[in-house]
Amino acid sequence: EAVPGQGEGLVSGVITPDRFVLDKYSSRMCYSDIQKQTQKYVRSNNKDGVELRTLDKPMEEPVLSENELVKITNMARAVEDFYNAPQDIEWAIENGSLYLLQSRPITTQNSSS
Repeated sequence: EAVPGQGEGLVSGVITPDRFVLDKYSSRMCYSDIQKQTQKYVRSNNKDGVELRTLDKPMEEPVLSENELVKITNMARAVEDFYNAPQDIEWAIENGSLYLLQSRPITTQNSSS
């Protein structure tokens, strides 16, 4: 899942994210649900550190490019391989660079995973 701007919009549930499901081995897109984005959180000097702003023009294209999705999939697979267990990762992209923010084990998993 991804939203424009800071991750607070996703974490708080204020912004409905774009959703992507990719095959972790081939990086092939299996499913996507793209939302019309009209707001984003940006860094701020207020007590919360972020503020919600309305976009000048709504985003109707995906928040992430195909190239970014492949990079995220590769990172997720590498983290899973490192820990030898499925991981829930949080990441960010800034100025074209992908950053791993945190990783934790997935503790609930359905039988089809």
